[in-house]
Amino acid sequence: MRVVRFTLLGLLVLVFLLAGTLTWLVGTPSGARAAADLAQRFVPELELEVTGGSLWSGLELSFARWQDGELRVETGRVVTGWDM
Repeated sequence: MRVVRFTLLGLLVLVFLLAGTLTWLVGTPSGARAAADLAQRFVPELELEVTGGSLWSGLELSFARWQDGELRVETGRVVTGWDM
């Protein structure tokens, strides 16, 4: 019985940690910067500079670039917003 209780408690703590991390990632400017850094790690052709906002409310980028061989897409300031 003790093992089951500790296992369930561990799973509950894990769920709360994952929910907190996800909330931070999508709801705060520092989370948006971390998400951009993570995206750049997985997609080396991508460069992003997040200056404000969040993934939930909309982002503000001062710079965005994607390059694949000869093709290059680059922007200056980009502001996004979601209307839900």
